[in-house]
Amino acid sequence: MIFRKHTFTNLVLLAAMAAPVLSQAADTAAFSADQQAQIGKIAEDYFTANPEKLGEAISIYLANHPEFLVAASENLRQNQQLAAQKLKEMEQAQKATQK
Repeated sequence: MIFRKHTFTNLVLLAAMAAPVLSQAADTAAFSADQQAQIGKIAEDYFTANPEKLGEAISIYLANHPEFLVAASENLRQNQQLAAQKLKEMEQAQKATQK
């Protein structure tokens, strides 16, 4: 038990010390176009095999980026206004042709 406790503590400390270095390395590392395509294919295959994980990923994204929902809501409102305007114009044109 004591060995496990110390091992866990050491791992946590190691992770805390390595995090800034790993973060900086991730910022400077860039994937080639071929690597990006391979990663995309792997991700696509994974989400095809595990569709429930896609829902989880989207939920986490939306929780961390509420501005996306605000923009989507505004876009929907604008589309509804345009559709209502077009419907009104079509009704007016139909009435004009019936007279």
